[in-house]
Amino acid sequence: MRSLSLALVLAACSNAANPTPDAPAGVVDASIVDAGPPLGILIVNEVAPGETPDWFEIVNVSGSAVQLGDYCYSDAADDFAKCKPFSAMSLATGAHFAQDVDDIISGFKLGSDEAIFVYRIADHRLSDSLDWDDGVAPAGSTFARLPDTSRSIRPHRSRSS
Repeated sequence: MRSLSLALVLAACSNAANPTPDAPAGVVDASIVDAGPPLGILIVNEVAPGETPDWFEIVNVSGSAVQLGDYCYSDAADDFAKCKPFSAMSLATGAHFAQDVDDIISGFKLGSDEAIFVYRIADHRLSDSLDWDDGVAPAGSTFARLPDTSRSIRPHRSRSS
């Protein structure tokens, strides 16, 4: 009986339930997190690949202001080393924000067959993403969710028009 008790105590003290015991406090091990559905707080509403610079627009569809600096964007899914934080500013409910994207600002450009991902930095949860195919928007135009924030994506005029 004594050896069984000792075995139970040793098992309870092991790190079997925490495979990363040396990880700093607050670090999220993405391999053990169930990401769930996208947060849907910031929605990618419009994209302009092939512009100078490229750009995309997000909309705050939550019920309160959002600190943009708490979110980042990338053209590669789950590549948090590449994810660039938005400017430190507040985005009101229903407000739109256009983010320029180029090699200097973001370290990447948006291609004709690409995707953009918006993540919450604190837990790497996806807020929204938009993936498009080559030729979706004719030259000199963008593609957008029309009406705003809907799931329907269509060619749209460029913001520089």
